[in-house]
Amino acid sequence: MESLTGNYTREDAVSMNKPADSDGQKHYSYPAIDQFHAIVDTRHANREAVELFNGFFATKSRLDCDATMEFISRDLSVYVDVTLGWELNGYDALKAVWAKYMPTWGEGKSYPTRILGEVTNGTGGVVLEFTDTPELFGGDLRVLAAVEVVDGKITRWADCWDSARYDGKLYKTLKVPAIEPPLALRIKPAASHATARICDVSSRLVETLSRGDTEGAAALFSYDGVLEDLCLNMKIVGLPAIARYLARASHKSPYGRGVQLGHVVGGDIGGGFEWATTSSEIRTGVASLAFNAEGKITRANMVYDSRDLSAASRNELAALTLEPVQ
Repeated sequence: MESLTGNYTREDAVSMNKPADSDGQKHYSYPAIDQFHAIVDTRHANREAVELFNGFFATKSRLDCDATMEFISRDLSVYVDVTLGWELNGYDALKAVWAKYMPTWGEGKSYPTRILGEVTNGTGGVVLEFTDTPELFGGDLRVLAAVEVVDGKITRWADCWDSARYDGKLYKTLKVPAIEPPLALRIKPAASHATARICDVSSRLVETLSRGDTEGAAALFSYDGVLEDLCLNMKIVGLPAIARYLARASHKSPYGRGVQLGHVVGGDIGGGFEWATTSSEIRTGVASLAFNAEGKITRANMVYDSRDLSAASRNELAALTLEPVQ
């Protein structure tokens, strides 16, 4: 698979489009392409962003490589799967991979479930929450992606997903060594097209979490705000509960003490950021943020690859999600 990284060749990777836990007889009922627009949450994105990415996913799910590449800039800087370590540097590298694998996806779909951010006059950025069905890459993938757009074309894309439920043998086949520093830290803030609000809130959230100021971090949420950790299947509802959880977990959470802010994308109603850390077994992840009219966080979703956690760390983090009985 030298087309992925320039120096990575494993013939076994051709099997990645076969669902790892399937006997070949399973059939799932996926959303129809013409219904993608009806299932995606677009409350925190502007119309231009919604139209662009609804069009992108519908075209991708039709398995039309040339038409899908029309959404990609010739100046694409990188299209990366952070979890697997794949970095496709440039338009031609991405097209080579899609041209090879799209025809094998069969009835598989790639569709958005939430779009957060803004694209205005062709330029901006979003965080996408989307699903790749098992026919694409061998497993049910629930992905967060930070995406940059310039002149109506995608110029930068960073996927992150939790591989804990992904077939271990297939993961070892596809995983490539991590590049240092993490992609999240390899771009200067000036290169982002994010608005002042998303940059400010993202910066304050990471700064407070990094220094252990859990009350300060919780104060950035609305009273009915929600914090979700997609890897722990955790959903904390309400500012008081979020404050208590962060206080319990800050020392252990991958996005707790020592976390660093990476690339920021989005606008005044939503978006998110990539993050990195040297204080955890986890190296990097992606966060999505949704805001109310006052700029408070109404929902924050976190994703990272929890496969990198030891069994003891996974158990401890899971236990920390439970509220102590008062």
